[in-house]
Amino acid sequence: MNNIICNNYSALSKYYDAITNTKRRKFLAKEINLIASSIDSSNKNILDIACGTGNLSIELSKYSYNIIAFDNSDSMISIFKEKAINIPNITITNMAMEKFHSDVKIKLAVCTSFSLTYLKNPEKEKFLRSLYNSLIDGGVFVMDMLHPTAIFRYFSNQKTRIIEKSSIETKLESYNENSGVYSVSYIVRKNNDSFTETHDGFVISSQEAINLLKSIGFRKIAYRERESNSDSSAYELFCYK
Repeated sequence: MNNIICNNYSALSKYYDAITNTKRRKFLAKEINLIASSIDSSNKNILDIACGTGNLSIELSKYSYNIIAFDNSDSMISIFKEKAINIPNITITNMAMEKFHSDVKIKLAVCTSFSLTYLKNPEKEKFLRSLYNSLIDGGVFVMDMLHPTAIFRYFSNQKTRIIEKSSIETKLESYNENSGVYSVSYIVRKNNDSFTETHDGFVISSQEAINLLKSIGFRKIAYRERESNSDSSAYELFCYK
């Protein structure tokens, strides 16, 4: 079997839509619409950070907002552009979070799928400050993050999935509980080839995140568990400027 090393979702992008939670995405889009509809009606701009193949952006576009979406994976962006070719209120850009800038003011920004874990802690602060400055007064930032205490449980619960005659395995390679740094591999096997992508993540606790966001200037932060059970693996924050 040939083992091919990949990066930046070049192997995973083809399967991304099949392994994401459609029901949760639709629920989140409705919730974001409720929040956004209560903010300055003259501003229609919603920012989808690390948008992937654009599933959330497409759901949000149904509410007639101007969707500004970015990701730094060429493979993901390519799939997104094909899906959004007939959706005029979506703008798609290839950009890394650490290089984020916006020429327009945003009423609501959303960063899901634990995408903030891809930034090291100093990069998180730099990005969040740039994001804060791009929001209108009263604007909202919605984010999620894996609990540092749930890393082992979350990744050990990821079962091998069979999609289009390919198998996709998730393997936690390492995790340092003190620093919050983890490494996880995604292994795609098809015919006689295997494709391995290894991603590094940097998690922080909810209190660390709240403290950081308050220091940046957010005046109000609402917290909730991502799953409504005692074994929730992640938290969500709703941050108001």
